[in-house]
Amino acid sequence: MIVLQLIDARFPEKQPTIPGSLKRRIDVCYTCELTEAECDAFSRVLVGLERMLKRDITIKAELWTHVLFAGSPLLMFTLDGDSGGAFAPFIIYPVYKWRASKYTKEQIILCMVEELCHCFWSIRDETRVKQKDIEFMKILGLSLSWPKGHQF
Repeated sequence: MIVLQLIDARFPEKQPTIPGSLKRRIDVCYTCELTEAECDAFSRVLVGLERMLKRDITIKAELWTHVLFAGSPLLMFTLDGDSGGAFAPFIIYPVYKWRASKYTKEQIILCMVEELCHCFWSIRDETRVKQKDIEFMKILGLSLSWPKGHQF
């Protein structure tokens, strides 16, 4: 078995709350500290994800992902173990970019929602995923408002 280890991993004091039903499906790692607003945003999104997954019987229970909050664009990993390969689905949130661009909490939430929709609903198409984003944002009681300069 190969173990993928993140170089420069942090164990921040402030961490989002992961709902019980998602604890085996989402593994969070960090290369930066999160602000209270960023933690609150992800906690809120995860509550919405839990609700969305309970409503959608088409989602496979074994789907899971790593979520990485990145403090810089450089990410490095080591491979330990004796297997000939590794599989590790990742959602990477560029926290450094959110901060540099001064994203609002709602814009950060939308970025989080978008990647979770790609992952858990296996939607690769950017146009199609927007429909799931809208549904998800309604669950959260928010509207869709993309950050200026957001690339689709």
